[in-house]
Amino acid sequence: MDSSESPEHELDLRSARFLEWDRLLKYLSKEARSALAKELCLQSELGQTNDLARASALLDETQEAVSVIESNSALMQDIIPDMRSILPALSSGAMLQPLELYQVAKLLSLAKNTRQSIQLLSEESFPQLNNHAPNLFPLEELQRQISHCIDEGGNIADDASARLSQIRSSIRKLHSRIKEELQRLIHSNKVAKVLQEPIYTIRSGRYVLPVNANERNTGTVNGIVHDSSQSGLTVYIEPVSVIEPTNQIRLNESEEEREIARILSELCDLCRAHMDQIDTNYSALTKLDIVMARARLAIKSGGKKPELIAVENKSTDLKLLNSRHPLLILHERDQVIANDLYLKGGDRTLIITGPNTGGKTVLLKQVGLTCLMVKCGLLPCSDSDSTVPLFKHVWADIGDEQSLEQSLSTFSSHMKNIVGIVNHAGLNTIVLLDEIGVGTDPQEGAALAQAVLERLNDSGAMTISTTHYGELKALGYTKDGFVNGSLAFDDAGITPTYKLQIGIPGSSKGTIIAKRLGLASEVVNRADEILLQAKDEASELMSELEQKLKETIEHEQWLKGNKLKLIEKQNRLKEEKEELELERRNMLLKVTGEFLHDVKSAQEQVKQLISDLQKQPSLAKAQKVKDEITRLKSEHNWVEQKKQVQANQQVTKAGFVPGQFVELKSIGQFGTIESVQADHAFVVVGRARTKINLSDLIPAVAPSKRQVKKANVRFFDPKNPRKERKQPEAKHDQNEVAGFVRTSVNTLDLRGLRADDALIELEAFIDKVALQNISPIMVIHGHGTGALKSLVRSQLSSAPAIGAQRPGDSHEGGDGVTIASIV
Repeated sequence: MDSSESPEHELDLRSARFLEWDRLLKYLSKEARSALAKELCLQSELGQTNDLARASALLDETQEAVSVIESNSALMQDIIPDMRSILPALSSGAMLQPLELYQVAKLLSLAKNTRQSIQLLSEESFPQLNNHAPNLFPLEELQRQISHCIDEGGNIADDASARLSQIRSSIRKLHSRIKEELQRLIHSNKVAKVLQEPIYTIRSGRYVLPVNANERNTGTVNGIVHDSSQSGLTVYIEPVSVIEPTNQIRLNESEEEREIARILSELCDLCRAHMDQIDTNYSALTKLDIVMARARLAIKSGGKKPELIAVENKSTDLKLLNSRHPLLILHERDQVIANDLYLKGGDRTLIITGPNTGGKTVLLKQVGLTCLMVKCGLLPCSDSDSTVPLFKHVWADIGDEQSLEQSLSTFSSHMKNIVGIVNHAGLNTIVLLDEIGVGTDPQEGAALAQAVLERLNDSGAMTISTTHYGELKALGYTKDGFVNGSLAFDDAGITPTYKLQIGIPGSSKGTIIAKRLGLASEVVNRADEILLQAKDEASELMSELEQKLKETIEHEQWLKGNKLKLIEKQNRLKEEKEELELERRNMLLKVTGEFLHDVKSAQEQVKQLISDLQKQPSLAKAQKVKDEITRLKSEHNWVEQKKQVQANQQVTKAGFVPGQFVELKSIGQFGTIESVQADHAFVVVGRARTKINLSDLIPAVAPSKRQVKKANVRFFDPKNPRKERKQPEAKHDQNEVAGFVRTSVNTLDLRGLRADDALIELEAFIDKVALQNISPIMVIHGHGTGALKSLVRSQLSSAPAIGAQRPGDSHEGGDGVTIASIV
């Protein structure tokens, strides 16, 4: 049997409808840019996979695309042309129209730019996106030939061939000759008298003069009549003197058409020679469009990549933290309640109870959509430390499936669906059941519901079921693998809170909701009396147990909250201790610096005294120098301060600590120690992490917290770009140069250009990125003599659109590049 016709496949499709999977795909389709990608996004299966490695790669790919978008970089700036009719026509040997060929060139140009942008991404940070680069073929020569012959309006350029240029030149000269002749006739006294107006016009592609009908046969204007006015007062005559040149134009135009057909035929043949690469380009770009659509949807819905795990046994955990319904978020609901939902430690079946309109059905759909999203690379709306098993089947029975055509009642329709689920569910299945067993006698319905849930639990399937049957709550206490849950209800406000409570069964609150909706008080009171009479000893014991369990969970939450507060306080104290230690070390450094300054000053004085003594030696002067040295030692307290400085230096050499701000002597950079080993330390400099010997480190005064958090930005004096100026005080975020991801859109390479050409390229580049709000940007100028670097930084400093600028970090290209932000 074909898998598409199997019972499992039918259950997959029906369950997707229950979960409103098609609505989510419509939101995804809106984020795609090309026609084919929009169409593919609407397909129900959307590349779903049951392979763990493939599913994880799809999620990684989406996360990488999110990073690219959030860094204001663009992989695909232009829309992919629609090639669905063009490629089959080309493959069949048909002649493409000029505009269709231009679409081929546009596709190749987009493939080239996208490939360049991908190749600028780090393979280590963006491995999945880099996998697309080998499937993009620029075919630059083909793209150049098409673009040379055809413009974006679909017009064939004059210089598409030498023959076409010659033909069109001849046509233009003939038109000019004809117009000159007509102007001569119009301005001649003889002809001017018989014209209705002193103009010429065109009829049926021929140049004509508007002649008074009464003068037609006078011989003043000899020629061929091509048309007349509706009134009959004017006839349009082609003068004899322009008939032959016009005929020549017609002949040349026929030759022009043949030459254009030849050019188009050659271009089509060239395209057919690269048919496979063009088709691969279209496919690869469309896949990338879908990837970027997934990323844009994740950004809008707040999606994050969870931990994806295989379903290996009945102990596989499901953990959704701060999980929200994606459709509610995308529908622009202001407040979407987040919930934690988990099944762990062998629990396979969650029974959720609670009031109507309390959010039970929404929660089921939320879980189902999450499990489907991870199968096709969509980031679910939950925290990144969530854990989602990769289920082969996500089956659901939700809503009213009454079928008049098949004579099925609501109960029968639900039961038919549940029969299929029970018969085929297994370890790799998650089952979502809404109000199982409703629509028949309550006792029979509860018994059937229990039997179905027990069977599913034994099969290894993970099951989440909502119910109003009180009998099913007992399974959470008496059966292995079962756990209770409920959606809380605010009794005081008589409103649902939509918050899930694992381990606590709930009640339906039917009488409370009926009263809120306006049911007469006496009716509600009578219902409460009947309920009280119907309660047996077991029900009362269950209620008491539920209350104690609720109190226990609330106490655990209180303890958890206090524990978090304690941890937060401990972390704060640790930070304060580290800050005090840094402050102490900085004070020591300050004292050391002041002492060394004094020593240097005194040494200069001593040096001068010795120099004077050497010029005119005498015992008296020698004694004077000795006395002056003694005075200087006494004045600066050299002996004690030297001991203190030596002690400080000994402490700092042996006592580098994580978090300490230091200078790297060998490269003249500053950084923060990440960790310290026996003879070396790992230091973070800007965005790079490097291993440095302790002997190469000098303790330095740490900047303020605000400055530490900023990127390592160095500013340049616009009057003297070779000279760095003092870094200004912290400005708004728009003037800070953030982390940088290179693409062809945000990077300009000026190496090899002369100064004048480089300035023109730079000005055009700044205008372009400013208009498109692309920030930050990178300008590659290299090292060389430093002239181009100085010119670039001076120009950036004077450009109104440019905010902060800095040289690249070591992993970005160092001082051979400049990175700047757009204000």
